[in-house]
Amino acid sequence: MKFNAGKFEGNKYIKRVNFSKAVLWKAKEISLRTDVVSQFKIHGTEIVIFEDEQKNERWTASVSELHSAGVRKTEGQEEQFYYPTSVFKVSKIKEIASVSAPSEIKKLEPNQTKLL
Repeated sequence: MKFNAGKFEGNKYIKRVNFSKAVLWKAKEISLRTDVVSQFKIHGTEIVIFEDEQKNERWTASVSELHSAGVRKTEGQEEQFYYPTSVFKVSKIKEIASVSAPSEIKKLEPNQTKLL
């Protein structure tokens, strides 16, 4: 998927973004183009996901939550739907496995070991 481009997958719309550029931080809003939002019903979209691979973050919200909280307005070049960031559930894209310290090894006999 191209950067800052979205795609419909099953009942989801997934958009890959850079949150530092995609979010209006002063207003704490993120937007979608009106033509994309109008396609939700056609595609049976129930969930909207914004992903920032650089920050390893995924923002998820239901279409019904977005419909209730969204505002249609023009900020810049074109009219879009703007959604408060507070509507989204934030999670990690990939959980990073924590590495624990190696266990101590106690020698029992020359050819045997036991993990403590």
